[in-house]
This record gives sequence, structure tokens and C-alpha cells, in this order.
Amino acid sequence: MSDPGLPLDEPRVDFDRRLSDLVHAANDVLATQRRLRALLRANQAITAQLDLDSVLRSVVEAARQLTGARYGAIGVIGEHGGLDRFVHAGMDEAHVERIGRLPRGEGLLGAVITEARPIRIPDIGADPRSVGFPDGHPPMHDFLGVPVRVRGIVYGNLYLSGHPDGAFTDEDEQLVRSLAASAGFAVENARLYRDVQRREAWAAASAQITARLLAPEEGDALPLIAERTRQLAQAMSTFVLLVADDPEQVHVVSVGGADPNGVAGAIRPLSDTLATEVLRTGAPRRFEEQDLRDLGDARFDAFGPVMALPLLTDDRTIGTVVVARAPGEPAFTDADLAAAADFVGRAAVALELVRVREQADRVLLFEDRARIARDLHDRVIQQLFATGMQLQAVLGTLDAGPNADRVDAAITSLDESISQIRRVIFTLQSPGRTTKHVTGRQRLIDLIERRSAALSVEPSVTVTGPVDSVLDGDLADDVLAVVGEGMSNAVKHAAAEDIAIDVAADARGVTVTVTVANGGRAPTDGGRRSGLRNLEERAARRNGSMRLEPEDGRTVLTWSVPVNGDDDA
Repeated sequence: MSDPGLPLDEPRVDFDRRLSDLVHAANDVLATQRRLRALLRANQAITAQLDLDSVLRSVVEAARQLTGARYGAIGVIGEHGGLDRFVHAGMDEAHVERIGRLPRGEGLLGAVITEARPIRIPDIGADPRSVGFPDGHPPMHDFLGVPVRVRGIVYGNLYLSGHPDGAFTDEDEQLVRSLAASAGFAVENARLYRDVQRREAWAAASAQITARLLAPEEGDALPLIAERTRQLAQAMSTFVLLVADDPEQVHVVSVGGADPNGVAGAIRPLSDTLATEVLRTGAPRRFEEQDLRDLGDARFDAFGPVMALPLLTDDRTIGTVVVARAPGEPAFTDADLAAAADFVGRAAVALELVRVREQADRVLLFEDRARIARDLHDRVIQQLFATGMQLQAVLGTLDAGPNADRVDAAITSLDESISQIRRVIFTLQSPGRTTKHVTGRQRLIDLIERRSAALSVEPSVTVTGPVDSVLDGDLADDVLAVVGEGMSNAVKHAAAEDIAIDVAADARGVTVTVTVANGGRAPTDGGRRSGLRNLEERAARRNGSMRLEPEDGRTVLTWSVPVNGDDDA
């Protein structure tokens, strides 16, 4: 046994030191192997994910586990160079609420974006690129930022802070760089899978909309288009805008989801919308949230990213669908824009097919009505008229008495039947209310039908000439006022026994005649006189005339104006 008071042999000391170094190196190798195995497991877990949100969260958690970092995040870069999306871990909800808005890519976060290379520093506060932290942010000292590339393009950046030893090592950086490379492949796969799923969903929705539109019992499909577009685009709001009669205006015909500015049903100047360029070029367009803020219009502050999609037919753009996400939501991608534009385009084609089908149905309906009207006029009325003439001849051979009275009553009944059939013919020849523009003829029929309910007799109506082309705008209003006043006189002040309304139009002018069989008693009421003065003034403004006079036991109101006789006043 050696004397403990004597110094150790130098070889023994050197051996112990080398053995200790070997043990430390072996431990480092084992630790590295454990970290490499953890990296392999993380890579497998990440690349097995197909949901993009899950991939991003998994990457952040894997980076924290590999390095022991307390805080981790991945920021997705938007078109404007800032952070469009920020997925973070390690910070409790209380801190998140106190901080408020998510980072936009300034300071060291922005440095990783602009330099597109790893940045590792031990003290954030000492770096000149740092811009500090917002109020409520927990303290952070060390920092590691690594770009995540997809097909050679920087997709986003992985950020870490809070290393257990106070600073990240070169080995930490190498591990995170390897993880970022795997994350790039996983992100690409998830994006491709997401795009395939979305295309399939858009295609299914397109088939649904087309089937709904082309169904015989289809209703208004625009609300369905708005809602399905909103759902598939994962948006907050969808607005369907159709070009108004004035091409510089649009009509907000349907809204899906939120309507923060209350524009549903409104007609707005085209310049006040995001659809101006889309309607003029027929090309879809997307806006990032910053694009809207740059416009400086407070009405757009309620919206985040936006897509404007044209409703295109063969020869024109009939409207646009504007899709908006909430502020802070991810921007729409090129794939989103292409899929949504294709869906809306197919919906526009279906809408055009429906319009053509409805137009063809209306043509068939009008042709059928015209045939029925011709048959009634050429056959039924003529037969009734001939029968009436025969009865008139028979009546002339009868002596006064019950038989003569019955024949006379039959003749009167035939006259009434002829008058009613003429009314039916008149209605059949008028365009239906399904047309976008209600004609003067239809307005006249509507007025007579409403006023006839108060009459004791059914008025006979005769309309001749190109009434639909002549009666338009203010002239139609004047003609309706004349007919309405004439019928009102018959109802209240003329004890009408029979009423005949005749409206005749030609290239020179319009003449309205309302004849009331009342024994020649003209209305005397002051209110009615006021109404008649109104008709006189309407005629005078058009260089026309108005007369009300008795004639053979009847009161005849005649109102006549030239077609182009408007006075300068």
C-alpha cells in the first residue's frame, strides 16, 4: 500500500483524467443519439400528418422537445413579407390575452424573414435588430430562428426561446435546421392534400348548385350560392352583387354570413365596392388584409382577407361574389382563388341556362296565350255576335210582352259575355308579371282590375295600337290617372249603368275615352272637379286636351295628347 502522504503517480492522474473525458464523451454521444432518435420520431410524426394546422402545431412542439425550449412558434409569411399566420406554444392564455395582437414580423422575427437564414443569439436585448416586447409579454433572453422552406421558397420561420441552459448551442441549431427541412416536406404534403380536398368539396358544391338551379321547381338559388361559397372558403361573409340597370351601380342581392355594414338589398355605386376591377376585366382577384387597410376606407375595417369572383356568362360579367374572412384570419391562397372562381363561374353558367330556359318558357306561354286569344276572337266572339244579330232579328218580329223581354235579356247577356271575353283576350295578350319590366298595358289591366271591384257593372275595355311601346314613363302615369279618375267618377258620382274604357295609341298620340251610361248626369262634387282639373293640367303639359261632356244619356271623358308633345315647363 502506498503512503497517502506521497503524491500520486503522474500516469495514474492522466489515466483518471482521460477516463473521465471518455465517460463525458460517451454520455455526450448517448445524449446525441437520444436527440437524433427524438428527431427521427419527430420527423415521422410530422410527415405522417396531412392536416396543415396539425403539421404546424406538431413542428412547434417537436422543436421545443428537441431543444428543451420553453417557448416556440412558427410564423407563416404572407405576400407583403409580414407574418400572415402565427402558431405558438408554451405561453399561457393569460399572457396571450394581455399581449393582444399576434406578432407581425418586426424586430428579430423580421430579421429571420428578410435574411432567410438561421439566427442564434444569447441575448435578445443586446441585439440592435431587437424592437422589444409588447406590454404583458413574458421576458425572453435567448433566441433561435430557422427558416422553413417549401420547394426552395421560404414558407415561414421557426422561432424558439427559453433554453434550459440559458443559450442555444450549435447542436440545437443543427437539430432545428434538420427539423425545419422535414417540416417543409410535411407542409407541402399537407397543402397538396388540403387543395385536393377543397377541390373535391368545391366540385361537389358546384354539382349541387347546378342541380338545384336546373330543377323544375327551383327557387332563388343566390342565397344558396352565397352560403356555400362562404362555407367552402372558410369565410366570415359572402356578398352576391349583380350589375344594376345603371352599369355604374351594383345591387347586393344576397348575403351569406355576417353583414357588418348592413348592405343586404342595397344598390351601391360600383366605385364604392371591391368589385370594380373584377367586373371590368372578368378576372378574379384576392386582397390581403393589408391591401384593405391601405385603401383607408373605414367600411373595410370589419374585413380581413378578401376574394372578388366574377359571375361570367358567354358575353358579359353579370355580377361578382365577394368573399371576406375576419380580420386576422389567414390570407386566401392562389389555390383558394382558382377553386372559388371555378365554382362561381359554373354557378353563373347555370344561372344563365335558367334565364334562357325561363325566357323560352315565357315565349311558349305567350304564344299559347296568343293562340287562345285568336281562337276566342275569331271563333267564339264571332259566333256570339252572329247569335246576337239573329236574336235582334227575331226580336223585331215579336210583339211587346214576356217573350220579347226574354229575348232582349238574352241579347244583353250575350253582349256582356262578349265584353268579358274581350277582357280575357286583353289579359292573355299582355306580358306576365314574371318579366323584369312591367308594361303600360299590364299596368292598365292591373288598375282596371283593382277599380272594378267597386263597380256595380263590369267595364268593357278596348285597347288598340302599340300601347306597350307608347305607354312608358310619365305618359303611362298620365294615362293611368285618366282611367282611374274616369272610373272613380263612375263609382261615386255618376250612378253608372255601363262603363266603356277605350285606349287608342298610334304614332301621333294617345287618346283615352271613358264613357259612362248614366242618363247624362255629370259629376258635380268639388273633389271630383279637383281631379278633373288635375287631368286638364296633365293634358296641357303635353299640349293636349281634356273634355267631359254629356252625350245621348252618357257622360264621355276624352283625354288626348300627342306622343311627343311635352311642354318645356
